Amino acid sequence: MNKNRKGMTFIEMVISLFVVSVLSMAAYPIAEHSIRRSKEVELRQNLRTMRKAIDAYYRQNNERYPKDFSTLVKKRLLRAVPVDPFTGRQDWLTISSTDDVEMVLRHEVSDGSNLYDIRSRAQGSPPKDSAPYKMW
Repeated sequence: MNKNRKGMTFIEMVISLFVVSVLSMAAYPIAEHSIRRSKEVELRQNLRTMRKAIDAYYRQNNERYPKDFSTLVKKRLLRAVPVDPFTGRQDWLTISSTDDVEMVLRHEVSDGSNLYDIRSRAQGSPPKDSAPYKMW
C-alpha cells in the first residue's frame, strides 16, 4: 500500500456516514420535543394575551363582550390577532357568553353573538397532559 496516499477509502466514508446518521437519529426526538414544547408555550401565551384583552374590553364597555377580534384590534387592546402555533392560522375557536361550552368544543360551532372566550383548534394533546390543546 502507498503510505503517501491522501483522502479516505470507501469503507472509511461508509463508517463515517453511519456514525453521523446514528447521531442524527438520536438527536431528532430531542429536537422534536423542544419544538412541540415551544409551540405549547406560545399557545398558552397567545391565549392568555387574548383573554386579557377580552376581559379589558368587558371592563371598559359596561360589562359587554366584544363582537369579534376586529373590535379588540380597533380598540387597541390587541395589536393583531395572534397565529395559533399548531395550526399556523388565525382560526381560533370562539365561544360566546350564550353558548354551551361543551357543545361548542364537541362540534366547533358557536352562535357568534359575542366573544366571551377563545380556544385553539389544534388536534391532539401534550404527551404528559390528559387535556387536549383545545381545552386550554
